[in-house]
Amino acid sequence: MIPPAEELEKRLTRLERENALWKRGALFAAVLIGGALATGAAKAHVGTVDGSTFRLVDPAGNSRAALTLSLEGLPRLTMSDSKGKVRCRLGLDATGTASLQFSDPDDTVWATITRDEERGACVSLLGGKATAVMAVGSDGTPKVSLGDAEGTERATLGCTTILNKRTGADETTPPSSLRLFDERGRVVYKAP
Repeated sequence: MIPPAEELEKRLTRLERENALWKRGALFAAVLIGGALATGAAKAHVGTVDGSTFRLVDPAGNSRAALTLSLEGLPRLTMSDSKGKVRCRLGLDATGTASLQFSDPDDTVWATITRDEERGACVSLLGGKATAVMAVGSDGTPKVSLGDAEGTERATLGCTTILNKRTGADETTPPSSLRLFDERGRVVYKAP
């Protein structure tokens, strides 16, 4: 059965509209892709940017991040808040030790992450003199320590070197040890 001419005409009109829509969409996509390729080709740059400072600035012209070399030639990356206060630092010291620091707006450091061959890896959280430190020594020995507001170590979990007052010798506790100290640094609890 052949559909009536009126129905065929409606279907043909609908198909022509859809076809025109597809053509416009394809043309739009081709223009976008061509523009992106042309822009990318125009911006492509092979080579190196040399210098001792690279700054990122916000729309108001304020420096928000800087990649610099110190006078000693040590690399540093700093990131600042909207008021220009440095809040994050990443860098190397003269021995090659990498560190990452986070600061308050008043430039008080509240967290650091470091790693070097001599001391191992360490994450420190600071609140004034109070500390929480998680470390893995360069020999693989783990340690977690907590310090009070006076800066005195009050608890350790893991390998810790403690002076044995009876023998005068330094003793290293095993990785599974827990030590609690009083305000004068004397052991008040230990396991094992």
